[in-house]
Amino acid sequence: LGAFAAILSALVIRHLTAQYIMAIGSLASAAALALVCTIPEQQIYWAQLFPTLILGALGPDFLFTASQIIASNNVKRSQQGIAGSFVGTLLSYGLSIGLGFAGTVKVYTNSNGKILVQDYRNALYLGIGMASCAALMTLAFVRIPKDRREGWV
Repeated sequence: LGAFAAILSALVIRHLTAQYIMAIGSLASAAALALVCTIPEQQIYWAQLFPTLILGALGPDFLFTASQIIASNNVKRSQQGIAGSFVGTLLSYGLSIGLGFAGTVKVYTNSNGKILVQDYRNALYLGIGMASCAALMTLAFVRIPKDRREGWV
């Protein structure tokens, strides 16, 4: 699924600007988390979890593609490798910090182990909120000028 999502993001980049691809990735992540946190405990795999895996693959691939485009369009061509590495590092830090926040929510909304599923769902609700905020912030604040440079300057 990840390879399909990467190919799809490469095809979509011709038709949409990076901020819209980034917003689509954030919304796909939010939708995947929403599907996971609303799964009934005894539901079959294909009903909600399989579509979640598809949406879950779209989110990171779209976000990574758009982030790389934004970084490469805002630096000299000779510094694009450094910018790409920096963006990859920032994305990894963001994932780690988000995981820490989710763990904190799970611990502090703990029902003393009585309703373990609800504890995990609370962390997923945080993820939905964070992904939705990312989509809104992207649409409101991210503007990428068209790269009109030629050659390796």
